Amino acid sequence: MIFCLCCACLMPANVSHFNRAFQVQANYVLSEFCRISPAAQVVPRPFELDCLWLQCARIPPAAVSASIQQVLSFEDGIPEWQPRLRALHALLHIIGKGGTYGEAACEAASEMRPLLNYYFTEFPQCRDIALKVLASLNDEMSAHL
Repeated sequence: MIFCLCCACLMPANVSHFNRAFQVQANYVLSEFCRISPAAQVVPRPFELDCLWLQCARIPPAAVSASIQQVLSFEDGIPEWQPRLRALHALLHIIGKGGTYGEAACEAASEMRPLLNYYFTEFPQCRDIALKVLASLNDEMSAHL
């Protein structure tokens, strides 16, 4: 671990401050987007997804994908399903954007396939969107064959 003089944090020696700053920014953007909202607005509206995309497009794709993975793997310490539902919608939206962001999101989703299956089987509220994410992975894999 090294001590960063810029922000007074400890970080692994192989992680640059530049990369850490992007990861912190991505974590903030995703946590704000996934924050539990009133029940009527759990499913993000199209303009919310578009606003999220505009914010994410200024952050490296790997940092955005890592932040989504953190939310989906319950690393945020919040036990509720609502943030996961919003993160799944964000993941699908970013996959749909294609390009380097879509590829990074697809790669992250592939790594999380068992977790996506868990959402599909264990969380009825997340079933439809988890299935769409899984289907988009299958479509992406078929396109590369």
